Amino acid sequence: MIDFHAAAEDAVKDETGTLTPLDHAKHALMEFRSAIQAMASEVEALEVRDDAAEARAAEMIAQARGLLKQIEDKQRQIIEEPQRFVKAVQNFTLPFRKDLDAIIAKIKRKLEPYAYRKELARREAEKRAREEAERIQREMDRRAKKAGVEPVKIVVPVVPEEKGPVRTESGTTSYVAVWDYEVVEKGKIPERFLAADPTDRAVVMEAIRAGVREIPGLRIFEKMQVRTRA
Repeated sequence: MIDFHAAAEDAVKDETGTLTPLDHAKHALMEFRSAIQAMASEVEALEVRDDAAEARAAEMIAQARGLLKQIEDKQRQIIEEPQRFVKAVQNFTLPFRKDLDAIIAKIKRKLEPYAYRKELARREAEKRAREEAERIQREMDRRAKKAGVEPVKIVVPVVPEEKGPVRTESGTTSYVAVWDYEVVEKGKIPERFLAADPTDRAVVMEAIRAGVREIPGLRIFEKMQVRTRA
């Protein structure tokens, strides 16, 4: 097996021209190249026309499989120690990553209600603008009818969306409106939505996406989902 520690020391001296860990690995695996090339040449010349050639072909398949296994074993030996090192580092950083995931999730839970309040305010403003435009349209239609002229069509003003991305030096945060649900009374949930958790989320969400907004035992609600990008 390659001495990974020695190879790592060589890697530190790489600027002086010494071999790197990859060079050591290639050197250990290079021994298979000549055998593969010889086998490839023999295969090109192989013509299966009798029992002897058939037996030779079967033997070559077995040899090729045996060589493949040797290469896989050698590869496994080469990367065994580095893999242990990688796994050890990953295990060490796991608590950090879990803590950061929890921090991100907590921040998102604080952002989502605020974003949804802004979206509701936008929708309310849009509703008021539409109702006002309809009121003006009715008044203009009445006056046009009284004057015997063609009425003018009012364009409903568009209220700009406020859920655009929040851009910072470190990345962007945006929102998208999604539907979700929670269990409020398990005993009332229809059987087709039940599962061990206690609901079959895929089935429930499929119904919600289809437009269902009321399911006994469940509270279906809209919320803003936070999406971030570095």
